[in-house]
This record gives sequence, C-alpha cells and structure tokens, in this order.
Amino acid sequence: MAIAILETIKAKTNNVLNKFAWRRGDPGLIEKVILLVIALFVFAILVPVALNQIYSTNTSGWNSAVIPLFNVFVPVITILAIAIGFVVIMLRRRD
Repeated sequence: MAIAILETIKAKTNNVLNKFAWRRGDPGLIEKVILLVIALFVFAILVPVALNQIYSTNTSGWNSAVIPLFNVFVPVITILAIAIGFVVIMLRRRD
C-alpha cells in the first residue's frame, strides 16, 4: 500500500516537472516573466543614477566644445545601446 502511494506521488511530481519543462533546461513562462521584471527593475534604478552622475561630472577643466558632446551624446548612446540590446535579445528568443 505504501509503495503504491509513493509511486503515485512520484508520478504526479514528474507530471508537474514535465509541465514546467524544468528537467529539459527550458525555463517556463513564469521564470521568464520573473527575470524580465527583475531586469527592468534593475535598469529603472541604475540607468537614472548613471545618467545623473554623467550630468553632474565636473567639467571645469575641459574644452568648451567637448562638454555639450559629452552631456548629450553619452546618455543618448546609453539609451540606444540598452534598446538595441533588448531588441537583439527578443529576436534571439523568438527563433
């Protein structure tokens, strides 16, 4: 009787594991959503902090022509790099 119960529990556990595809190494939808939320949360915190540090950089000894380039192009390039990286990742996952 106890062996039959253990076999039933094992079969149900295997069904759950197969349903979420954890054994094959393919993360399920829940894991992908959780990782995406964590990544967006980290970007939402770190990117404004980094951009604030770029804008508040002491540029008193710099050439006056370099300062606007530094203050404008570095944040734009940062945002474009994040967007392009996100698109590349999403296109790879689609295949």
